[in-house]
Amino acid sequence: MPKKNIYKNIHDNYTKIILEVAKETFPEVRKRKYSLEYYLNKFIIVYSKLSKWQDLNSHYDSNLPENHWNTINNEYRKWNKYNIFETAYKRLLTLGYYKLSYIKKSKTMNLFIDVTKINNNLGSENVGINCEYKKKNITALQFIVDEYKIPLGVMPLELNNIKDTKYKNNNKNKKKNTKKNTNKSETKKTETKKSETKKSKTKKKRNKKNTIKETNKEKNLNDKQITYKKIYENNKVITKKITQEIIKIEDYESDSENIQNIINENEILENETLENNILVQNQSIIKNIVKRSTLQHEIKNVQNTLNSIDFRLKPYHKITLVGDKGYISKENFTVFDKKIHIITPKKRNDKTKQNKKELILLKKRHIIENYFANLKTTTKINQRKERKTANYMGLVYLDLFMYFSKILGRNKINI
Repeated sequence: MPKKNIYKNIHDNYTKIILEVAKETFPEVRKRKYSLEYYLNKFIIVYSKLSKWQDLNSHYDSNLPENHWNTINNEYRKWNKYNIFETAYKRLLTLGYYKLSYIKKSKTMNLFIDVTKINNNLGSENVGINCEYKKKNITALQFIVDEYKIPLGVMPLELNNIKDTKYKNNNKNKKKNTKKNTNKSETKKTETKKSETKKSKTKKKRNKKNTIKETNKEKNLNDKQITYKKIYENNKVITKKITQEIIKIEDYESDSENIQNIINENEILENETLENNILVQNQSIIKNIVKRSTLQHEIKNVQNTLNSIDFRLKPYHKITLVGDKGYISKENFTVFDKKIHIITPKKRNDKTKQNKKELILLKKRHIIENYFANLKTTTKINQRKERKTANYMGLVYLDLFMYFSKILGRNKINI
């Protein structure tokens, strides 16, 4: 048999692991209209050949009903609720990772960590601003890869919590306020006097304005049309609510009451106090939106990605973890019940210098970058078109499964 047919038969053997996991989660109660194998084949077609779920009817199978793509998409979402693709990939690693000959012989495990930035089109969860190009939003994925370009763990970066940021700012303000409480008691007395004088002046000004407006109203009411100009051009919130209000009047007796109500509303908005309150509210809203759209730093998510590795390490292995300058920290992390410190390139100002072994490992960081180039060849992963992260991560784990199955197929390993 030629090589291509051999690899297809081996590939079919590995896909049985996904079906085993699906049968465990969805046992047969009655006969299904479409089998699990049928759904899985359609998932692979959409992953490998198509960019949209809707193209499944038009480009691939024209004999199918019109809304058949929607049934397959709903089934795909159901599989991702129970994390079928994730468990299948982790089961494949436990069964096939140590069967590779070049991994058995090696007594060290060199791991590389880095983040990829994926452009967002329709995603709504775990979406943040791109620091390099702020016009586009992204979803950042953190990978851990072996020396042999085998991915072992994946996790998306989460957003910053708004509560944490507010709590820190409130604590800072409390410390400042404790020092100023002594002086506030004296300043309040002076402020109260000033406020009373200001209120008395504002009342006099309002009475003058009201007298002038009453005279102008009588003149303008004789006209058939009354137009109100924009009151505040600078404040966008008010201009949406109060645009040019135009009223056509034919009979003064019938519409006089409505006119007076509108005039009174516009008089209230001319106060300076409302301007300040609205501007403060808009500034607070804008700040909260910016905080929600920022992603966490890479170091905060390292332990979560290391915990995503399930298979057990053999005792004779020694572990080292390598990262970029973004991972510089004094923290220690745990993997396989062992403490690890990340190896990173040091600055010129540092007194300590790096060993030869560390320099050799830092030169191998291109391994993880080459894996990212292979991962972004598929259109469904290079651009996020799934709204929820669970549905998007299902495609990522399916890609990892297909990638690792090819490695096992080349080495002719059966499971």
